[in-house]
Amino acid sequence: NGATVTLAATGTCTIAADQAGDIDWAPAPQVTQSFAVAAPAGAPQFTSASAATFVVKAPNAFTVTATGTPAPTLTRTGALPSGVTFTAATGALAGTPAGGTVGTYTLTFTAKNGVAPDAVQTFTLTVIKADQTIAFGPLPDLTFGSPSFTLAATATSALTVAFASLTPSVCTVSTRTVKLVAAGTCTIAAGQAGNANYNPAPQVTHEF
Repeated sequence: NGATVTLAATGTCTIAADQAGDIDWAPAPQVTQSFAVAAPAGAPQFTSASAATFVVKAPNAFTVTATGTPAPTLTRTGALPSGVTFTAATGALAGTPAGGTVGTYTLTFTAKNGVAPDAVQTFTLTVIKADQTIAFGPLPDLTFGSPSFTLAATATSALTVAFASLTPSVCTVSTRTVKLVAAGTCTIAAGQAGNANYNPAPQVTHEF
């Protein structure tokens, strides 16, 4: 403000000096100077990372921490993914993404200790899809003319597994029922396409 500098936050302050010139003088080249603005003794300071990535449904946990004298109290603003909870404590906020919704969430944490300026940190929480696998056991050899039979497989996501015949000239699949149509090698594929929370499962195939 004029020639008076007021410090508003910690960080690097850069001041520019200008002279626009007049009818006799050309504008002066701008001159800049920078200096550091440090936090006062005892001020709250965050000591945790500002971003984290978690897999949906996984029992991961994280803690946002800050130091200061006296120990600061932390508060949080910003929408949380469903299934994520925070436990408040002096100097720390713990979060546990369990369940939840895939997406990126921006959270703002404020550390207060009443004797120095508040510290503010933006925290980016990214929840990504979980991987899944299929358990599909081998199939026994059969004789043509054997009756139709039912397939069984499970996915670690608990989502329904889909089956398909890769050799329809030898066998066909309807939902989970296999029908033999000729002698030869029958190849069955088990797959799971995933959903909003799970990536597609690697396909598993068996021959008989």
